[in-house]
Amino acid sequence: MVYAGDPINGRRHTTGYDRWLLMSVGWQQWDEDTADEVLGATGIWLIPRTPTVLAEPRCRIVTTSISRDTRAGVGLAAECQEVLEWAQARIEELTGLAEAKDHFAMWRTALQTGRHRVEHGGAVTSCRENHMVFLGAPGTAKKTFARIIAEVLFGIGTLTRPQITETTAHDIVADDPSRSATRMKTVCDDARGGVLFIDEAHQLAPHTENPSFDGEVIAALQACVADYRGELVVILAGHPTPMQVFLTTHAGLAGRFPHTVAFTSYTPDDIVTLGRRLAGKENLVVEDTAWELLRTEAARLRSIPYGHGTLLDAAGNAHYAHDVIHTSQRARIRRLHKLAPHRRDLEHLLRTNPCVIHVSTTDMKRALTATDPPTTPISRRPTRASAGVLTSPAK
Repeated sequence: MVYAGDPINGRRHTTGYDRWLLMSVGWQQWDEDTADEVLGATGIWLIPRTPTVLAEPRCRIVTTSISRDTRAGVGLAAECQEVLEWAQARIEELTGLAEAKDHFAMWRTALQTGRHRVEHGGAVTSCRENHMVFLGAPGTAKKTFARIIAEVLFGIGTLTRPQITETTAHDIVADDPSRSATRMKTVCDDARGGVLFIDEAHQLAPHTENPSFDGEVIAALQACVADYRGELVVILAGHPTPMQVFLTTHAGLAGRFPHTVAFTSYTPDDIVTLGRRLAGKENLVVEDTAWELLRTEAARLRSIPYGHGTLLDAAGNAHYAHDVIHTSQRARIRRLHKLAPHRRDLEHLLRTNPCVIHVSTTDMKRALTATDPPTTPISRRPTRASAGVLTSPAK
């Protein structure tokens, strides 16, 4: 729509929005007689209540001397702030993990500072400044943190997609070092534009007594981190003890990861808090004495050293809480079935004793027995990446 240059030839029948736009432009750029002539040709005066609406001074196009780029920048800044606040809220919802939360808050502050610098003409922060190492036992929300970080980096424009590509060292390492390097390159290529999360990363170099054997896969990772510095963020995750040995052995790799975040194992109170949250989502009522049983058992598991951590770590921390709650539900169902094997029996039981549907102390005892972690190591078979990074072995 260009009417300002040739208002008479701009006469045409338009929809309500176009008519209003024409009217606003006309009143600002033409003399009153020309504006009335053009507006009359559009038939705008035939629309009911037109005179009343057009008499309202607020019904005008807002003019401004601010450039489009400046207004876009203001909008982008607001959007970035919204993303950061959303991420912080999700982090705060997580149970425990005080040290990891503090590190996230500092990282968020650095991002905000970087955005402010860019908005005032400074250099854009590269992805290199966001590579991270996550140190923590299984079940301590490392993947959850990684997903939130990917969303944040996408939201502020550092990355082009919010997804993370999840894989493990088992999916990458092969008997032949050159094949391991090829697989690493494939994984990094697939993750470009987003976050690559490598769990059990210390297993990328299982032969610490002969580091040269693992040199090719580590070199491939370093090359990808360098080559894709503006397109890829890499997060290496694993248990603290072997990861620290791994990073010490490969000091050149460690220098490319400026952030090291510690994820502490859950306390017995954390396990109960997680259990209560899960039970609430399932609309499951658990007796108070049953929660005390869970707290006591979690404390016992946490007191027993096992492998690189404790038996609670071996049980999976948050995974353990999930397993106990789901197993207690099944124990409750079995108990109810024995008490009332037929539908009418169950209906009568629930009417006469509504509390029978709660998870009882007996149900919790059975669940804790069923989920008691083994005290002997279990060999783990390599699995394909959960996100489908490698659907078939790389050639």
